[in-house]
Amino acid sequence: MSSTYTTIRSILQTTSLDRVDAKVLLYYLIHHHYQWPRSYLISHDLDVLSDAFLKDWVCLEAKRQEGVPVAYLTHTRYFHQIDLIVSPDVLIPRPETELLVERGISTIVDFLHANPMRFNSSNRLNILDLGCGSGAIILAIAKQFQKSPFFAHLNFMASDVSPSALKVAQQNANNLSLSDYVQFFESNWFDQLPFEQFGIILSNPPYLSSNDSHLQMGDLRFEPLGALSDFADGLSAYRLICAQARQRLLSGGSILFEHGFEQAKDVQAILHKESFVQILTEKDYSGLDRVTFAQKG
Repeated sequence: MSSTYTTIRSILQTTSLDRVDAKVLLYYLIHHHYQWPRSYLISHDLDVLSDAFLKDWVCLEAKRQEGVPVAYLTHTRYFHQIDLIVSPDVLIPRPETELLVERGISTIVDFLHANPMRFNSSNRLNILDLGCGSGAIILAIAKQFQKSPFFAHLNFMASDVSPSALKVAQQNANNLSLSDYVQFFESNWFDQLPFEQFGIILSNPPYLSSNDSHLQMGDLRFEPLGALSDFADGLSAYRLICAQARQRLLSGGSILFEHGFEQAKDVQAILHKESFVQILTEKDYSGLDRVTFAQKG
């Protein structure tokens, strides 16, 4: 390594990485090595960096050049006002999934307002996240309600078929002081869940078809394939969940899905076939169909 390649400024001037990616990785390293705040990327950009720092930088730079996602290199992802641990065992939470969280929160509030005397600390409204991965959806929702008077009226549950993913989700729950409030289950969708009825069911299931070219692009190449694709037509998880969800939902309960931007009509048709009502689709921040939700008829 050149002697001029020893400061934050010289790294940013020399690296072939995208500048935003490079800054994220540099902040990760200055926090790890020096416990410096983010502002030091600017105010201390001419400080000489240690050999240990530079060794770690070379390693991270090379992995990013190979395409490894930044979130897997820093082991963290910010999502809907919470910091999450992520690993190659889980999908990296996307900004568009925040729409599912926000719609879930408003649906829970609406359901509680529609049933003002039905739920309390001894008879709670059950909220379920199917295929929770890192726990991003259920933990973001629970965190949003944690300081709300509604919190004592809610019971949060989440499942995933992957034991490795559940370990990540449980660690995130612990870091967010939510481990006493969110129950995690190893389950293939509903199969191993206790027979509870839920007021709200949310899911961001695998929705890429087995031949989707996106699986060979960008970050997706490094993410768990079973969380991305159903190895079929991209809709099999929706069919299975919808077929079983009716008997697991309370009267007036809702189911909410994230899906691919071209799948809205297909997901709506699946819900309609299973006699769900008030079926609506909401667009994400890019103006693409992203979340479809419905009520038990």
